[in-house]
Amino acid sequence: MRSVRRVRREGPWGWPAWVLAAWMAVYALEARGASPGAVSSASSAGSAQRPALRAVEVGPLVRTLVEADWIDQDARFGKPAAAATPAGPVTTAEDAAGGCDGVKTGSYGFHTASAEQDPWWQVDLGQVYRLDRVVVFNRTDGNTAPRTRHLQILVSQGPGKPFRQVYQHDGQTFFGAKENKPLVVSFRGKDIAARIVRLAVPGTCSFALDEVEVYPAEQPEKNIALGKPADQKSVGRYSVAKRTAGARALGAEGASAERPFSLAHIEAVLARAERLARRLAPLAGPQRLDPLAKELAPLRGRLSAMQSAGQVPVEARRELYFDARRLLRRIAFANPRLQIDKLLFIKRHDSAGVYHMCDQYYGCNAVPGGGLFVLVDPFSDQPKLIDLLENSVVEKGRLAGQKLQGGAFLSPEVSYDGQTILFAYTQAKAYAKTQGKEAYLWGPEISHHIFRVQADGTGLVQLTDGDWDDFDPCYLPNGRVVFVSLRRGGYLRCGRHCPVYTLFSMKDDGTDIICLSFHETHEWHPSVTHEGMIVYTRWDYVDRDTNIAHHIWTCFPDGRDPRSFHGNYPVRRESRPWMEMAIRAIPGSHKFVASTGAHHGHEFGSLVLIDPRIPDDGAMSQLERLTPEVPFPEAEGRPIAPYACYGTPWPLSEDDYLCVYDAAARNRGIYWIDRDGNKELIYRDPAISCVSPMPLAPRPRPPILPEQTVQTAEAIARHGGEIPPATIAVMNVYDSDFTWPKDAKVAALR
Repeated sequence: MRSVRRVRREGPWGWPAWVLAAWMAVYALEARGASPGAVSSASSAGSAQRPALRAVEVGPLVRTLVEADWIDQDARFGKPAAAATPAGPVTTAEDAAGGCDGVKTGSYGFHTASAEQDPWWQVDLGQVYRLDRVVVFNRTDGNTAPRTRHLQILVSQGPGKPFRQVYQHDGQTFFGAKENKPLVVSFRGKDIAARIVRLAVPGTCSFALDEVEVYPAEQPEKNIALGKPADQKSVGRYSVAKRTAGARALGAEGASAERPFSLAHIEAVLARAERLARRLAPLAGPQRLDPLAKELAPLRGRLSAMQSAGQVPVEARRELYFDARRLLRRIAFANPRLQIDKLLFIKRHDSAGVYHMCDQYYGCNAVPGGGLFVLVDPFSDQPKLIDLLENSVVEKGRLAGQKLQGGAFLSPEVSYDGQTILFAYTQAKAYAKTQGKEAYLWGPEISHHIFRVQADGTGLVQLTDGDWDDFDPCYLPNGRVVFVSLRRGGYLRCGRHCPVYTLFSMKDDGTDIICLSFHETHEWHPSVTHEGMIVYTRWDYVDRDTNIAHHIWTCFPDGRDPRSFHGNYPVRRESRPWMEMAIRAIPGSHKFVASTGAHHGHEFGSLVLIDPRIPDDGAMSQLERLTPEVPFPEAEGRPIAPYACYGTPWPLSEDDYLCVYDAAARNRGIYWIDRDGNKELIYRDPAISCVSPMPLAPRPRPPILPEQTVQTAEAIARHGGEIPPATIAVMNVYDSDFTWPKDAKVAALR
């Protein structure tokens, strides 16, 4: 199964006109040459006459987009945290809680097993009530509404008591919240009493509803099902544990009672600001942080007054909400870990072609547009944007004498001394022919190649070329570069014409290219651990589910000893993310951060922390959700694309991260986030997504691990110009994690 994804190149849907107008105004200033500063760059061979780079003031744009982002976050406050799943199987009660939590999305609040026989869902009201009516909000996404056209309602006087049917729907499709056409079943005047209200569908059905409301005859305006214990017949691949029903109900009720800018949301913002101030107190120092912390008390006082006043005008709530958000942002930016002078990142459209983890990095699917950028003073009130390659001309390689314009960029990486940048670039010549349709084309003008440039934009050289895609470059501690390439050969085993890419390395001038991994399927995103090992993602496709085993692996810098921590044999397909990508070691920690992409999707999704010291339980024991409001795409969240929200995390500590994000998964901007749910926009271009933010600064170099293979030219020279015989060890394949079937024999090894 595959889907062809055509990429929209215009600005994202849903941006308010005033946001886009502000963006156009800022870039009109840039085009006229008004307000850009000049950043000098050192001369290098061939670039002595190179003009200074322009630093464009983007503060007005950022301020406008930050406020738009705050408004969007307010609109989403109280929505269900669909991914708040515990480490273990989902129970029927946990999933069923979503059917009476007060949250209506048009999708499913609960979901029994697919194709369940005679499925049911029920809510326990706690005591017997005479019923006035039951209101049923159907699931309506993906043409699923007709599934429930034979819905039944049954009632019981309590646990262990028999059920009797009190309603049978007439076979007509009914709808829900998005259409504002729920099914209303009236029992007024029928003297029907119940403690347990059950909804059922006879026969085979993948039973799912958005929300069920029950109103008693004595108080026909009150929904007595809200937050009450619920249960259902079964769980399936789409079942997700919810927060406790009462907590979800209170959150939804508080958020919806005064939308927009509810007092409940303002309370949550102030509480997070207070916790953040306490967390940063040992780091930031009292002179900077104490004055900000003292500003919290007056805001608390204004909130208390509003809570006592009852009805509060929306403008007053809006003013307090924005004041709270501004103060939280100032507290966050007092964090010493955010004292970053320059952020490197790329702008890039999402790939076109088949919407698949492998196809996303083929140059034939690259959409022209974007570039390599630096945001100067990113955490100040006056950030400036530099197009790092604005004046750069390739000095070496097939594209010598040309600017890198009209193509697409991928996977930047900064050297340990902060002076050099690696990245991949394609001329993207296939797009004019394919227009985003399914494509399998390779060639020098189509594929990605690796380039190197100095941090000031000088010294741009092409390191690789040819028909192969070369991308994901990363400096090793010994000065070589590990990268991902098609050069090994081989193809995807699913039947499509998808060449395999695996780990390679080369000298930093593009010579002495060697294969580090002869693995049969794809590998992604190499980076380096604190111990000097390579950490990366590998698709382990041998004797297991084809879709779920793409997780963290490590190996030595010479390719030896590839090992996996977890993920290859999950207890259930849905018990953990199907992919862990963009994996990086967290400073001062043994943990890693990763994005959870989808097999039938791209690298984006939710973010997790990985703790390899915890024993693997075949599920979530080694993982901590960093962004629990976003489900794992495909494993939990379907359709997949709307959950591709977060990506390319850069860890600053176990608490602080840079990443890209867009709640609508369309136009990702650069954010700072933390483990407490704080999220602040740093920069966004409304016309194209940002990807891979990282400090353009020095960082510690991990230790150099000695080579123990003879592959590089230097190693061969040390052995007199010849490659010595190798020793191959055959392991006991019967010594496995699982019990072998009786009388099973291994016929061959390959």
